[in-house]
Amino acid sequence: MTRLFSSLLIFLFTLCAASWAGAAGSIKTDINGHPLYWEGPIVFNPEHGELKAQVYGHEASVQMVEEAFATWLSIPGVTLSAIRGGELNDGGDVNAGNFAEYLDSSAASCYDGNPDTPCTTPVVFDEDGEIIDAIYGECARFNILAFAGFQDNTDAAGRPEDAVLRRGQALFSGACIEPLVQKSGCGPCVRTLGDQEIRTIMIHEIGHLMGMDHAQVNPESYRTCGSAVCPREVSEDLPTMFPILLEGAEMGTLHEDDIQYFTRLYGSDAALESTCSVSGTVYQQDGVTELRGVEVVARNADPSLEKTDALAFVSGAQAPRQNGQCKGDCGQYLITGLAPGETYKLCAQKIDSHFVGGSGMEPLDTPLQGFADGCIPEISLACVCDASGCSQFENQNIVTNHDNLSGSSNLAQDFSSASGGCSLAKPSVGAWPSLQRVAIRIVEKKFSVGP
Repeated sequence: MTRLFSSLLIFLFTLCAASWAGAAGSIKTDINGHPLYWEGPIVFNPEHGELKAQVYGHEASVQMVEEAFATWLSIPGVTLSAIRGGELNDGGDVNAGNFAEYLDSSAASCYDGNPDTPCTTPVVFDEDGEIIDAIYGECARFNILAFAGFQDNTDAAGRPEDAVLRRGQALFSGACIEPLVQKSGCGPCVRTLGDQEIRTIMIHEIGHLMGMDHAQVNPESYRTCGSAVCPREVSEDLPTMFPILLEGAEMGTLHEDDIQYFTRLYGSDAALESTCSVSGTVYQQDGVTELRGVEVVARNADPSLEKTDALAFVSGAQAPRQNGQCKGDCGQYLITGLAPGETYKLCAQKIDSHFVGGSGMEPLDTPLQGFADGCIPEISLACVCDASGCSQFENQNIVTNHDNLSGSSNLAQDFSSASGGCSLAKPSVGAWPSLQRVAIRIVEKKFSVGP
């Protein structure tokens, strides 16, 4: 018997009033550093139930899931598609008594190459939160809103075909949607979810199901919001894949960072070739030792666009690894999607120290803090596209003031088994009882609600 969440990357959504690629990168890569991805249409299988019968019936609930997929798949140049498949449980409800038959059930046969073996991607509506409580413990339904992810078949062989995904899963809870669920001995939901928040949560979680990790990009805008409603001047600064759902933030609309990394995963060749890129290596202050876990950001040089047209990547997020540790290219980064005709400045910044566990952004947990944030004045990136192609800015290296002698002990750690989640408040993540794990693993992240 193994603990389920030792094999899950759980991303909870933190509502403010929780792999190896971050900053709108991939949830997970194989040992060669290649992101895991869906190759053909995603066929998702909804259950017969509903998110909240009095407000969102079955068809309305499924339609919101379809619209969440469409938010991502309608990005220009994206070639992936999603199809609604047959219902789970022969049209019966999935509930606390039978969920283990559908969520995280063994799917080794799904990857056996047999075309007659079905690969289901269950989408479950936990109207009263009973499934959440069965997984995480009593009262968890008032903290945890949803989870989603995918099941993969990667192992130490590093076979390219294993990077292709065939099965995912998602669960959305209705416990914090009016009329609210109450349970003796439990406190209430931190706050009641409105329609736009519910839709944002779905878009965020479906992003995880399709392979997207959490993204930060503009942590100073997050800090501006604090525990109150985000002011209008920063409402568009945070990406949909930001680890925390902030009141007043327009996170239901994809940020440029969301768009460009999703395009990198699923865009056509034409879409990828129509923008500029920048790549290089981040070093410690000795200029020799590569530094992993620094968020590198390409910001539009126009002050009016520097927050909304900002694209990021965490150094070493797609590094190859061996025996659970970074094998090489530990400080390398690659940012794609710079817009033609625009000029960008290159910056390095810390990932917020609060973003750990399920709210985390790999490859380092806890995030590296031992260097100063700042942009590099001498690097200016003017994106030009013409008949010969678009500018590719290579060897744009960054030397930080991180002192190797006082360096972090976690620079070589691999967090393929990180766990945590997205919740209304930081949950205590418990074990999922009685579920055997074999070679196939589920990679998931959840959504939570913070201060």
